[in-house]
Amino acid sequence: IKLRNMHVVVVLAGEVVLTREITRQLQGADLVIAADGGADRLGKNDYLPDVLVGDLDSVSQGMRNKLISRAVEVQRFPTDKDATDGELAIVEAVKRGATSITVLGSRGGPRADHELANLLLLADPRLKGIDVQLLTDTTIIRAIGPGQHMLDVEPGCTISIVPISSIVRGVSVSGVCWPLTNSDLNLGSTLSVSNRAIDKKITVDISSGTALIYRDFHSINKTGH
Repeated sequence: IKLRNMHVVVVLAGEVVLTREITRQLQGADLVIAADGGADRLGKNDYLPDVLVGDLDSVSQGMRNKLISRAVEVQRFPTDKDATDGELAIVEAVKRGATSITVLGSRGGPRADHELANLLLLADPRLKGIDVQLLTDTTIIRAIGPGQHMLDVEPGCTISIVPISSIVRGVSVSGVCWPLTNSDLNLGSTLSVSNRAIDKKITVDISSGTALIYRDFHSINKTGH
């Protein structure tokens, strides 16, 4: 039995710039889940969530009243909890059967620790088998593990691979200005930061470990490595 694809957009409390791609994601979503103050980020762009999740310590009272008047589902958690509102929202997307998740508002908020935690959530084992990306107005970020990964890109865009496990072994990258062949990337290494695509597809092979791959689609014609 083939299960229906379900795309969920999760909106966190960081900056959300309503680009063409972000608009496409919101309009094409089967479900939009806001994590606490993410509801206000949506409201500023004339959208409302289908579900609000969190301890509700940052969403405005005006937005809460609007959501109540629209009978939007609200899942309130205690302030003292074992997960961020962002994690709770992403887990809720998984529980509802998401096959793909786009996370907005993961960067640019008042909490630098939350920004890092949002990035590391991409490697959460509960997301295995689900296509998850963090999307900003300039960048797409995904977690990649062992295997071959073929990515559609814009020639000239910046590509960065950042290890988030202690070592990422056997990294090969083709379709870029500075290819890698069977390289090992230690945690903290910047060897594979700020590469540049030269083809419409790039291929990344990894033998073991986990990394984040960044695609900066507003960096065409910029140089640097």
